Parts: sequence; C-alpha cells; structure tokens
Amino acid sequence: MDKQALRKTMKDRRQALPQETAAGLSQMICDRLLSWPVYKKADVILAYFPCNREADIRPFLETALASGKQVALPRVLGKRHMDFLLIQDFNDLEKGAMGLMEPKKSLPVLNPCYFSKTDRSKNNKIGEIHGKEHLILMLIPGLAFCRTALMAKEVIGRLGYGGGFYDTYLARLGQKRESLHLSASLAACGVAYDFQIIAEDGFPLENHDLFLRYLVTEKSIYGQEE
Repeated sequence: MDKQALRKTMKDRRQALPQETAAGLSQMICDRLLSWPVYKKADVILAYFPCNREADIRPFLETALASGKQVALPRVLGKRHMDFLLIQDFNDLEKGAMGLMEPKKSLPVLNPCYFSKTDRSKNNKIGEIHGKEHLILMLIPGLAFCRTALMAKEVIGRLGYGGGFYDTYLARLGQKRESLHLSASLAACGVAYDFQIIAEDGFPLENHDLFLRYLVTEKSIYGQEE
C-alpha cells in the first residue's frame, strides 16, 4: 500500500473509533507516559495538542506542567517549518495554521540546543546549557507506525500527514536517519493507538525517512532498551 492510500485508511479507522473508546485508550496512554522513567528524567517535553481523534494527551500535559516540567507545543511558521514555544497552561493557545490550536506567537521559542531551566515568570529568554546535558522527551503524533531494526536496535518507522514538519524539525536538531535512536539527549517517541502499528512488510518506508526511538500506545511502550 502506498503512503497516500495508507494515510486514508488509517484516518478512516481512527475517525471511526467511538469517542468513549478513544477517551479510554488515551487515558491508558497518558498513564503509561506518566509512569515511564524516561518521562520522569526529562527536563523538557515537546508535544502536540490533539486534534482529529489523535490520542488525547491533554491530561498528561496538564500533569507535566503542574509538576514543573518545561512544556512546549508546535507553531507552524511556513512550509515544512515549525518551532516549539513554551506554554504555562492551555490559556497560552490560540487557533493557528490549518485551524489547529497553537501557542501564541508572543511566547518564547524553545531551542533545545541551548536549553536551561529558567523562571518563565521572570525571564522570557532561553539561556545556554549550564553544566549538564538535558533530556528532552518529544511526543510525535502520526497516522501509522512500524517496528523495525537498525544497527541491532529496535526503532520505529512513522507515517505522518505529509507536511514534513517533524522530519524537518528533527533534521534541524542534527538528527540523522541512522543515529536518531542513539541520541542521548532527545527521546523521540511516537504516540498512537495500538491498531496504528503496521507490519514492516506493508509499511512504505523510504530512504529519507527518519526513525523514532520509541512508540507509546495503550498496550505498551515499544523500543525500550533492555
């Protein structure tokens, strides 16, 4: 199945999920994330605001904010170009590109390469790293995922929406196809319902596609190290 056909199939399957069922599965995903050691160690959460029956991670985001973690959501700036802006709560969001909820453009942009913990109420700028490398957990939605192997480690293939925003953003961070899953400072994790996992032989991977390090569903967190 080619990418466009698979996108339509998965959009239809996700849209057909009853709202009550989707809410229950989403809560299971949030619970897995909140109990995950990678989340507990992370200083920064890059995430998404759900739409179109994506896994609803809003309860997770609210807990992360309440616990004092830095949370940033994407704002589209142009073709294949987005940045992540720091928010303090959902009141910092407004309707933006393509009708999606995005951080207000006045909010500080998070540059993970120069991140340090700051008091957002006093300082609107992101400083340089001081003394240690910070762990960033990046939660990425998608339409379909597959589990495969690269350099003797399990990695996650992702089929997105076709805009190229996440691939471009990860490339800006210097993440390469063959090394993304080995990054010590960035834990890139897909978020999906378990039925969105496709067998590798039916998944349209291409040479330029980037892999993710993890995938969380209601059933498990895939890609975890032994």
